[in-house]
Amino acid sequence: MLSLTRIEYLKLSHKLRSFLGSMIITALLALMAIGFALHPPGMPGGVAMQAGFVMVGSPLSAFLVTRMVMEVLLVLLIPFICLGVGDLVAGEAEDHTLRTVLCRPPSRARFLAAKVAAAFGFTGAHVIFVIGVPLVVFGFIFGYGPMFIFGQKVAIIGRGEALLRLLGSGLYMIWGLMVLASLGLLLSVLVEKAIGPAIGTFAIFSALMIIGTIPLGFLKTISPYLFTTQLFKWSLLVSEPIPWGEVTRGIVTLGVWSGVCLAAAFLIFSRKDITC
Repeated sequence: MLSLTRIEYLKLSHKLRSFLGSMIITALLALMAIGFALHPPGMPGGVAMQAGFVMVGSPLSAFLVTRMVMEVLLVLLIPFICLGVGDLVAGEAEDHTLRTVLCRPPSRARFLAAKVAAAFGFTGAHVIFVIGVPLVVFGFIFGYGPMFIFGQKVAIIGRGEALLRLLGSGLYMIWGLMVLASLGLLLSVLVEKAIGPAIGTFAIFSALMIIGTIPLGFLKTISPYLFTTQLFKWSLLVSEPIPWGEVTRGIVTLGVWSGVCLAAAFLIFSRKDITC
């Protein structure tokens, strides 16, 4: 199983599309870093806030900027994950290698399990990249001071708690994006053209996003059960106070979506007639 997974990672590493997302994100972060370095934001003097609170200087730190950047980069990650995962099985069929691989051991279940491990590893690596690189880059510009967090109230937390909250947000983001990867794999076992699952996954994501934002009776009722609604709940872990009930519901909902998609993918793939 480990050797199969390693082979899948090697396949991904030899495809330019696998690095397209990280390349674009790197370029965007470089532009942002140059902009901040040339024109650093600041608050000269003191700025009075509610309840007599006075802030002197800039509230920005590497932790706060990384948290803000994560919102933008998550939107960028979604199409690249759809593109990278969508052809894991369909790409084999399009290249006419799927039938050859399955003529010998491993079994279909082990073959697809290796694809799942590669998809989840690909997703997790991109999220780690999205959090780790901004923390390092903006740490040189703003330093690692306390982090301002906002929610029902404003709070200032120390570096240790700020790092833990960002890591927790990253884990939640990985858990949510695994639904997207699972959906991509499900569509990938259904078709034999690599571009179809990528477009289909992104189309389904976009459709569910729209459905979840329409404030009408039935659609408003099902909105909390859509993975697109729960995916963006990672930000609750960097709010104050943390609504643990909502976070738990999001984790469970996302887990159910992933489980259903993967179960369907294994069931369909085990019975599929491989002709190419």
